[in-house]
Amino acid sequence: MTVELQHVGRIIGPHGVDGRVKALPVDESIELLEELTVWSLGFTANSVVPHTVEECRRHISSRGTSLIVRLDGVSSRTGAELLKGAGVFAPASEVASLRGGSSDEPGWAGFRVVDTVGTVVGEVVELRPMPAQDLLIVRRSGRHEAMIPCVPEFIEHVDVEKEEITVNLPEGLLD
Repeated sequence: MTVELQHVGRIIGPHGVDGRVKALPVDESIELLEELTVWSLGFTANSVVPHTVEECRRHISSRGTSLIVRLDGVSSRTGAELLKGAGVFAPASEVASLRGGSSDEPGWAGFRVVDTVGTVVGEVVELRPMPAQDLLIVRRSGRHEAMIPCVPEFIEHVDVEKEEITVNLPEGLLD
């Protein structure tokens, strides 16, 4: 039986010297990452290695809120550095259960993307995991698809109820 995995976060780098990693959710749900007891880590959903979460705490800085996590099997800074850019995956059924929804949740596909003044940029067709950061692939009417890095500097807000993502993009990114 194949378990469908959902991309829920990413490792942004090591924290300290004892193997802890710093992680961010792919959406606004930091609580979901905190509740998961096993993180499957990898650069694609097809090549993941499960790790038990031994410790998890919030880290608040001027850049926002992230998680500092100790994972089984990662006990050095070198080991943590190897995980930089890896995606955090979890069974879609577990994610749906923690969110109180169905396992058929489409993620961000179909969400409308708007800029900070409300101008429609396009519609999300895919959230593509990449080594450096995830990319929102956005279909734009009459133009080429846009690839928007899914980083806190560009993603202002995700409104799950309205299925809308507000972005604050640097000039020229969509050209």
